[in-house]
Amino acid sequence: MKSSHTLIQQAVPIGSTFYYATLFCTAQNTKQGLWALFALQQLLSSIPYRSNEPNVVTSQFAWWNDEINLWFQGKPRHPITQVLKASVPQALFSQADVVGFIEALSQRSQNPSFESLAQLKAFHQQTKGQFQQLASKIITEENNSTQQFAQHLGVALGLVNNIIYLGHDLTHGQLYLPEQTLATFEVAIEDLQLGQPPSLNLIRLLQYLSQCAKQEYTQALNCLTDIEHTVPLFQLIQAKIEFALLHEIEIGHFKVLSQTTDLTPLRKLWLAWSVKRNARKYYKTC
Repeated sequence: MKSSHTLIQQAVPIGSTFYYATLFCTAQNTKQGLWALFALQQLLSSIPYRSNEPNVVTSQFAWWNDEINLWFQGKPRHPITQVLKASVPQALFSQADVVGFIEALSQRSQNPSFESLAQLKAFHQQTKGQFQQLASKIITEENNSTQQFAQHLGVALGLVNNIIYLGHDLTHGQLYLPEQTLATFEVAIEDLQLGQPPSLNLIRLLQYLSQCAKQEYTQALNCLTDIEHTVPLFQLIQAKIEFALLHEIEIGHFKVLSQTTDLTPLRKLWLAWSVKRNARKYYKTC
């Protein structure tokens, strides 16, 4: 088994979005906790991508259920849960929250298609939304505004990722475009050919998903009251970078089936610094 240092470096490499999102965390223990939580999310989310054998996927999720149980008993085996035990007060998380994340991923592996956009949003709420809620607890005191913000942020970033990584997902046999949305925009599975420019209908579909993601983020920001601007800075930075990347994909006409688009590390650094500069009045340190 790889060391925690190696696993975290793989999940949060220098130059990655989450690396710059947490750049201004001054407390090393807090940063380690966020990185370990992100690494856990990556490890769990990648299980269906690493094997197309249902029994293997099911057994891996079962192993992680046991591991989460051991973590909350104070006896974790995996390097990442050992880092979480050492850097994050256990009282901040409930076991049900983490197990719910695994269950959502496991159920999705057994029923890989989404009938509607509502189902896709519910999935992102249970996974990326849950991660954002857990991460925010590491930084700031829990309150209704910040938890609702984190939930909507997770859904927004989930939709953004569905656009950005459409080609990557298809390569691994994964598809996050809802069946009803495909039908509405008259996009057939056969139209999703890797290496090919997107059809006009697919562009329209991805534009629609992009608008949905922006609406979710607007809802997230609306959850914050004038008094309770306590959202962690790293979440604002993460959103800024992800939506800047989405903008580049939009102006490039959504060529996500034929090319990979990313921002330069310097651009990400500038975006992170600009958020920190402009958000001084209402952010927590991370």
